[in-house]
Formats: sequence, structure tokens, C-alpha cells
Amino acid sequence: MYYKGVNLLPTIKEKQIKQYSTFNKKLLKYSLWILFIIIINLLSYIPVSIQKVKLANLQKVKKELLANIKNQKEKYIKYHNLAFRINLLENIKRSRFYLSQLVHIVDNTTYPSVATQYTIGKNGHVVIGLKTDSFIKASVSWHKLLTKQELFKTLNLSSFSNQKGTIPFILKGEVNIKFIQNSSND
Repeated sequence: MYYKGVNLLPTIKEKQIKQYSTFNKKLLKYSLWILFIIIINLLSYIPVSIQKVKLANLQKVKKELLANIKNQKEKYIKYHNLAFRINLLENIKRSRFYLSQLVHIVDNTTYPSVATQYTIGKNGHVVIGLKTDSFIKASVSWHKLLTKQELFKTLNLSSFSNQKGTIPFILKGEVNIKFIQNSSND
């Protein structure tokens, strides 16, 4: 048994089919235009976003470089501080003056006499106090020191006296500091 069905949908006329077809064509055309505009916008946005990513990477590299430069600057300052200190110490070492060098030279030169006093000023002025048991030994000691012309620029007898068998005498003069510095650096 077949039932005959009733068509509840109205029949479509040719004019209506044409109208739907033109509407669909227009809709498709507008959809394609919208899709085209969206694609163009996306294509214009992609290079901008790529440029933003590149810019962010470059800024990150810039930050790292600036930190590296700051670190290098600190190292540079530390290096120059160290180099300055080393240079300063070398200058001090070259210009230092050892009283012990002068004492050693005077003690070895004035054997019969015994040195009792040494006074040295910054500019090389020296006062040497010596003691011996005779005037002849005192003059011999003074003469021996005078023969050390590279050591003493000038050396004069300042005073002498006779005290209970000992003869103290004082010599004043100027020491050649460069000679002592050179002999101490050797």
C-alpha cells in the first residue's frame, strides 16, 4: 500500500529560480571580494608582524650588547686601575732609596771608625756621625768617604772633639741618590 503524498512545498517558478541564481552569484561575488580583502589584510599584516618580531629580537640583541659593553667598560676600568697601580709601584721601586745601602757602604768604607748616627733628608742631605779612637783614623775615614765621589756629591767635616779617648766627628753633605737607587736595583 502506497500512500499518495501531498507536496506541501510550493512549486518554484522559472523566474524565482533565476532570481535565486543571480542572488547566489552576487553572494558568491561579494563573498569572494570579502575573502580577497581579508587575504590582502592578512598579507599586509604578516610583514608588519615579521618586522615587529625582528625589531624585538634586535632590541634583545641591543640589550645584550649594552650589557656586554658595560661589563667590558668595568673590566677596562679595573684593568687600567691595575695597570696604574703596577706602574706606580714600579716607579716607587725605581725611585726608592735604601738607607741600608748607604749604611752598608759607609760601614765598609770607614772601617777604623764606627758610625753612630745617620740622618738623611728627602733631597739627599746627609749627616753621618762617626766615632774612632784617634784623629788620624778620623781623617782616614773621612778621606775614604771622599774617594766615593759617585756616592757623595759633597761631604764636609762639620765638627769633631776629643772625649775621654774617643773622637766623635760629624760629616755633613749631599748623597747622590740616583747612584744608591741604581746600586739597589742591581
